[in-house]
Amino acid sequence: MILKILESILKIFLRNKFIFGNTLRKAEYKSYKGNYILANSFFYENSEQKKTIYILKYPEELSKKIYTYNKFDDILLDKSLEFLKKKKTKFLINVGSHVGTSFIAPIKKGLVDYCLAFEPSPENYTLLQANVLMNKINDKVQLFNLALSDKKRQSYLFLNDKTNSADYVLDEAFTRNRNINFKVNTDIIDNFWKNKFRKNCIIFLDVQGSEFKILSKARKFIKYKIPIIMEFQPDCYQNFDQKKNFRLISQYNFFVDLRLEKKQEMNFKNFCNLFKDYKKKSSDILIF
Repeated sequence: MILKILESILKIFLRNKFIFGNTLRKAEYKSYKGNYILANSFFYENSEQKKTIYILKYPEELSKKIYTYNKFDDILLDKSLEFLKKKKTKFLINVGSHVGTSFIAPIKKGLVDYCLAFEPSPENYTLLQANVLMNKINDKVQLFNLALSDKKRQSYLFLNDKTNSADYVLDEAFTRNRNINFKVNTDIIDNFWKNKFRKNCIIFLDVQGSEFKILSKARKFIKYKIPIIMEFQPDCYQNFDQKKNFRLISQYNFFVDLRLEKKQEMNFKNFCNLFKDYKKKSSDILIF
């Protein structure tokens, strides 16, 4: 009985400590003045506390979530490795790297040996370089200030949401009513293929609607069923041909809705149902 009471008190203490900590960080974030803010994330390795450091653009809702709740995209890789029944991956291809919150912590935790990171926005790319250097992993990352798509060409990048520096969208034609248009070079992912990726590699795509364009030129990766983690956002896909794009990934065996942690067989019916489920919202899926 005494142990149960003590256990209950401890749970209440930890919960209140967590809530208080979040409240304090919210207040810190709100009172901050400047264009950039420094955020720390902590993890334990062999009972030793370690941390990752990020420079984030301020103020932004994404930065606020990261600073306040320590929520990073690397949790998607953690979940995916569980479904793949792997402890780590040797190579990670991270397309749409933003400032590095998808791969920096996994590298420091030993979950990823080496990462190829692609980020087309010049400002984001500068922050990405800084974050890689601050975390002392520059020997484990190759950075590209480049967009990936279905063709090698010059294109345009625009900011869909001024309050979110991760919401850059690739557009083939210059449109004057877009926010912050500038020219970018694009390439195809197969041009970065290496035979060493065949047995131990994962692709991580977060490219605001260009995911299937990239996959249309990922034949070498798909041939060897390289697992793919990708943001799934049907309302971003223009003139989307479900049958055509399903054929791109049809040789894979399964996909997982990482939001619900729901594993399904890869077939056209399940693929179409996924579109219905996320018609006006988004999730992240693992294809393997």
